[in-house]
Amino acid sequence: MLTDFQKSLLVDIFNTTTSIRATQRAIIALERQATFGFAVLLSTLSNPNKEESEKEDILIALTFALSGLVSQIRTLREELEGLQVDLQLETNALARTIVLAEALDVPDVEAPDVDVPNVDVPELDQ
Repeated sequence: MLTDFQKSLLVDIFNTTTSIRATQRAIIALERQATFGFAVLLSTLSNPNKEESEKEDILIALTFALSGLVSQIRTLREELEGLQVDLQLETNALARTIVLAEALDVPDVEAPDVDVPNVDVPELDQ
């Protein structure tokens, strides 16, 4: 059975895992926006029907937009790294409490059944 502290760690692990997934989804969405922005940028540059001044205006606007997206992606990746460290620390703490309880031969404590959803956290390619 689990102690209250172990249950608390499991809740923390679940919440951190959920935050990791949300952060990964946000990064993917921003990367898609950036990819689209680069496609528009290349299309604008290669369009012979656009006047030079029109191209310059579009390029300036897209450059600022893409710069902002890259900055947001960088910030989210840093946040993701922090969340991954938190998850590792929480997982290690839970493992240590289990090993310690076994080593000390702590008797099992009755605890109610709790449904903990299974959350798959894929690695983010960087």
